[in-house]
Amino acid sequence: PDEVVATGVGEQAINITWLEATDDVGVVSYQLWRQAELQDYPVKVADTALTEYLDSGLEFATEYCYFVLAVDGVGNTSDVDAQRFNGDCATVLDDDITAPTSPEITALEALTTSSVEVMWSEATDDYGVAGYSLEITPTDSGVAYAAGSTSELALIVQQLNPDAEYCFQVVTYDAAGNVSDPSASQCITMPSASQSQWNMFIGCVGRPFQVEQLVDLNQDVTSNVQVAGSGTDYDGTPLTYLLNGIYSTDGELAADIVWNFEGLSQVRRDRFEADLSGGDSGVVAMDQIQVTGCSAQIQFVTTDQNGTSPDVSKPSYKTESTEKLGPK
Repeated sequence: PDEVVATGVGEQAINITWLEATDDVGVVSYQLWRQAELQDYPVKVADTALTEYLDSGLEFATEYCYFVLAVDGVGNTSDVDAQRFNGDCATVLDDDITAPTSPEITALEALTTSSVEVMWSEATDDYGVAGYSLEITPTDSGVAYAAGSTSELALIVQQLNPDAEYCFQVVTYDAAGNVSDPSASQCITMPSASQSQWNMFIGCVGRPFQVEQLVDLNQDVTSNVQVAGSGTDYDGTPLTYLLNGIYSTDGELAADIVWNFEGLSQVRRDRFEADLSGGDSGVVAMDQIQVTGCSAQIQFVTTDQNGTSPDVSKPSYKTESTEKLGPK
């Protein structure tokens, strides 16, 4: 990421911003690293999908330096040594010490089975509100984590689990880094996976599709897409896979799929770009990045209201091959 800018915003905090990074598959998150004066080594302070972070609870009149690493869907990161020289430093200030008022969550709306929009009321501050931070707590774990920060009165949270319950709280922060008390917690249960909008089919060229998986994504915004699943290869070998990619509002999904096969150390990796704008991507040949098995293909088809895929155009062949997804 370029143009990392750190700005001291009070005795408690520094605000860090940076530009979006690029990747051949797609950036899924950023790591923010901080090194305080007199510290020998940097420490990671945040993992976020956004391009802004408020680092609070810092020492008065102390300088902190930051750099940012981009992370793609398979865990590759930006070059650490290069990014350490592409960072910025700031000193926390001694300014305003009055916290803003607390906002109130006004609405939670599930956009898909894996994304929700959280909306809240406007807060006030004697010097002006700088932004809002949203915290999310999955009720099954009870462990809260940061869902993002924004200057708007709403935020879309993605990559949630269908059928799971999540609770949200939002706080306000001002330009000096003062933070309000959190809002009252509001909870929502995500729709069932059976309500997903898409069905994904994968198989070897020359053979019927072997993997079928319901997939959901928010088609109104550019978003990260992550799909994990399991199944069996053509010969009955259990397998697991993880799809990581980026969906853009023009209907293009660009992603990698990493496969693991039970009892085998070899890993398969495929890459593809599919056009979902028409409701059926057609059969898309995938590029093998790590080659272990057959030439594979993928297809995405919209589901009907029952969550099943109507009129899937599975390809037919005069003869079927005997190849499989896993190592030969």
